[in-house]
Amino acid sequence: MANKMNPPAEGQEKDVLLVLDKQQGKVSAVKGIDNEGNLQTVEPTQSHSGEFMLVDRNSDVFSNFISNFFRRYQDTEGLALFRSKATETEQDAKAIEDNHHNPTPEGDRRAEMLRVPNPDNNGDRRDYRFDPAKINWEDLKKVGITADTLKNTKDFDRVMRGYKSRNTYTVSGTVGGFYLKPTDVKLSFYQAKDGTVVSKLHGVQMDEKLLQRPFHEHGFTKQEQGNLQGTGNLGG
Repeated sequence: MANKMNPPAEGQEKDVLLVLDKQQGKVSAVKGIDNEGNLQTVEPTQSHSGEFMLVDRNSDVFSNFISNFFRRYQDTEGLALFRSKATETEQDAKAIEDNHHNPTPEGDRRAEMLRVPNPDNNGDRRDYRFDPAKINWEDLKKVGITADTLKNTKDFDRVMRGYKSRNTYTVSGTVGGFYLKPTDVKLSFYQAKDGTVVSKLHGVQMDEKLLQRPFHEHGFTKQEQGNLQGTGNLGG
């Protein structure tokens, strides 16, 4: 049976992952992952919407799933991964599939906007979702994060592609008249309605640290923590 990720909390943007099988020329929606780590898919139609795996694009589960996907299928040239808003899944799937069979400049642009890049594919700025020049690095520097910090931890390319940082950073300082006490966070960026790129700090209390605590007297091993963050399944 597939492991479906829990829908994100209210107010978070919900995405559906689409997979293009280039050999068959067919687009499917990701349903989940079975107990052996194999991808499970369904038709990307409204009748199957209840089976779609809904994800928050800034969650650790989403980031880990994408990383695991590319590691598992990096040698498979016949698959391409895309991300669609839950309300536009059927239209986007049809557009991707149609453009695969009959490519057009407009279709290529739409597919490129939806395509999910490999977060660990270093050195290709064409995959960047955000322009580094539009980041307010001065505000981030006030809490202890700089571009060099992200480059040294190899998170720079990752966050510029729209993913949450893999590493955790301790931030503190005064920003906008508020004092931020030392806090462990992960970093991501999002584009505001006015087009500006805004940084977002994610406290780690509810993910890594929570898994490090006993649950009903059971202490999670490192492997179990990785399984839960990567697939949502404890394993074993």
